[in-house]
This record gives sequence, C-alpha cells and structure tokens, in this order.
Amino acid sequence: MNQNKTLSRIVGEGTVLSSGSSFITKIIGLVILFLVLSRLSIYEYGLAKLALSLVPLLSFLKLPGMDTVLITDIAREKGLGNLSKAKALFIGYFRLQLILAFVAWFILFFGAEIVDLFYEGQITFLIRIISFSFIFSVFRTIITSFLSTELEFKNQSLFSILEELSKLILLIIIFSKFNFGPAGFVFAIVFASLIPILFFSGYIYKYYKSIYGSVKKDSTNIFEIIKLHGKWAIALSYLNEFGKNIRLWIIKFMIGTEAVAIFSVAVGFYSNTTGLFPFNSVLSTVIPRFLNDKKRFFRIIRKSIKYQFAVLSILGVFSFLVFPPVINIIFPQYIDSVILFKVMLISLLGVSFTSIFTIIFNSLKQQKSLFSSIAIKTIFTIIFAPIFIYFFGIVGVAIEFVLSVFVMAIDRFIIVKKIFPTLKLFSRDFWSFDVEDKIFINKISKTLLKTNAFK
Repeated sequence: MNQNKTLSRIVGEGTVLSSGSSFITKIIGLVILFLVLSRLSIYEYGLAKLALSLVPLLSFLKLPGMDTVLITDIAREKGLGNLSKAKALFIGYFRLQLILAFVAWFILFFGAEIVDLFYEGQITFLIRIISFSFIFSVFRTIITSFLSTELEFKNQSLFSILEELSKLILLIIIFSKFNFGPAGFVFAIVFASLIPILFFSGYIYKYYKSIYGSVKKDSTNIFEIIKLHGKWAIALSYLNEFGKNIRLWIIKFMIGTEAVAIFSVAVGFYSNTTGLFPFNSVLSTVIPRFLNDKKRFFRIIRKSIKYQFAVLSILGVFSFLVFPPVINIIFPQYIDSVILFKVMLISLLGVSFTSIFTIIFNSLKQQKSLFSSIAIKTIFTIIFAPIFIYFFGIVGVAIEFVLSVFVMAIDRFIIVKKIFPTLKLFSRDFWSFDVEDKIFINKISKTLLKTNAFK
C-alpha cells in the first residue's frame, strides 16, 4: 500500500472500487443466471438451489461475520503498532477456521446420504461437491480479510471480479463440452473460488511475510475475541442467512422443487436489481462522520433515506419494465416468477429504511439490536411463510417476503427512536431539496468521480 496516500483518498478509492466491483459482479451474475436458466430444467435448477442452501444452514461452522470483527481488531492493533498481537489474531483465526471447515466438510460429505433418505434424486452427489466449499472458504476469507486490513481495495475488488468471472467461464466450459446438469452448475459455483485463491496466494504470502515475517506472535486467545464482541456478529450473520435459506425448504416441502426454482429466479432478479447501484457503500462511509453532531446527523439520516428511496425507486421501475419481458421471451418456462418478482419489488420501499438503519446500528456498534431485528424477521418467515403458501400458493411466498421486510423496518425504526428520541424522519428535510442536499451530493460525486483510484 502506498503510505503517501491521504485518508480521504484511501476512503474515496475504497468506495469507488467496492462500488465498481459490486456493479460489475452483479452484471456478470445476471449473465450467469441467464446461462444457467437456459441450460437447466426447472426441476434441476430448484434441486441445485436446495443443495446450495445447505451451506448457509451450516455456516455457523464458518464463523460468519467474524471476519469483520477480525479486520477491525487487526486494524486497531496495527494502528497501535502491536504487530505481534495482529499476527496472533490472523494465525488464531486461520487455524480455528480450518478446523471448523474440516468438521463441516466431514458432516456434509459423509452425512449426505441422510438427506437422500428424505429427498429423491442426485442431491447426495451435489451435497458432496458442496462440502468442499467450506475448505475453500477458509482461504478465501483469509485472503480477502488480509487485503482489507492492508487497505488493498484494488486487489480486493479484483478478487471478487475474478471469482465471478471464473464461475462464468467454468459454466460455459461445462455446459458447452459436457452434460453434467445441476452437478456441473454446483461444481462451477464451488470450485470457481479456487482460481482467485491460487492467483493471489503467492502475492498474499510474500506480502504477509514482509509485514509479519520477523514478528514474534503473542499469546492472544481468539476464543476471547469471539466471546467479547464476536459472538453477536457471528449470530447475526448466521441468522440472516438461515432465514433466507429456510424459506427454500418450506417451499420445497409445501409445493415442490420446481417452486423453489420459480422463487429463486425471482430472488435472482430482485437481488441484481438492488445491487446494480451499491449506494450503501458510499453512505456507510459518509453517515458515521456526522455521529457527534446530532442535529446534522439527523438531517443526513433523513436525506440518506430519501436518496436511497429515490435510487431504489428508479431501479425498481427499470426492473419492472425490463426483467418481466426478458423472462417472458427468453425463459417462458419461468413465467410464474414474474408475478413473484413484481410483488417483491414492493419491499424496496422498506429496504430504503432498513439499509440506512443498518448503517446506524453498525456505526453505534449495536450488533445486538441488529440481531434482535433479524431474529424477528426470521421468526416471521418460519411462522407466516407456510400460512401464506397455504392460502395463496407460490405467490404467498412473495407476500411473506415483502411483509417480513416491512416488519424488520418497523422494528428497526422503533429501536432507532429509542436511541434517538428526537429523530424525526418525515420532516421538511425529507421532502425538500436545499443547500445541504447540494453539499451532500457533491461529496458523493467527488468520492465516486474525482478519485484517482483507477489511475
């Protein structure tokens, strides 16, 4: 990393690169989605999605969310000049992850036949392929965490893009040369991460040795870090993934595998809609800067929600007009996903609030509040998804999806109001356009357009 860079330039470059890589990976993701839908039957795609959903359901063994805590702690220790403790955190986390990864691999690889007792088809083979993702994810996490702590945003973005491109290239090769069906799809998704891992491993090893090679590791206990402030990050990340993927199994057992595919297609287009312009990556660097100035902080919150609402509304209208005809013309077998997608777009109104509230909670280190919010949403899904499916069929899943977002938005709003009783979201700042708006937009524009990140 160039030591001569100013903090503002580092933040600017990081924001632009993360935003740019997110946009590129979403576009590649859409291409992958189109390719997969054109080569797999509805049943095959649903089967693959169900198999892949088992990874998040066992992701507590990957210590989800702990990488963020690790990055923060290592950055703090490096800032204090305590390289021995930073090294101990890296090594301790890597060793623990590797042990848990082998446990997860063992459970999935040898326990796959248990799932086969309740599910007909080739899911056993798919699960055994997926089991290797736990081992690969250890090296992926360590590499990306190291790049993040060293502020290597360009290489971090390159890693994400290379990984997504690897998926696309592997899928093209598999679908054009072989006829592996869902197994080929799952293989490409799992083993694509190996390519950027191998590509960056030599660079990361040399970089690591240059910093920590002569440093003696201290006796820092990684379990103490998890106990002190990592447990909420792990619980939050796991519960969030569990809530998303348990819905697929509810659909499977109440309607069928084909319905899982129909819903997954709708979710695929929905997630690409929300990710086309990663506005949060900018706001997350702007909002915390005003935390000590409550009056200005409240104005920024209102305006951030307003901008988020405007961006998501535009993207929602664009997607509403573009994606349904694409599905209807290119993938008529998935025509039932169109109504689900249209219903799910309503949730963007709630996302406008929840995403900003998430930034507030992270700024205040309120992981416990985030956890309770996700817990309410997950419980809502588990209880009401079967009810809505019973009364409305597959459309009921989309209805539950939307309502769960609004339930979470209301819950987070109540928590924010308890923390900031004087905060009023719908004041004149929310509806007007004033000098503060011009300054705020100018800051974002400079961050996005006037950085030297690509020079």
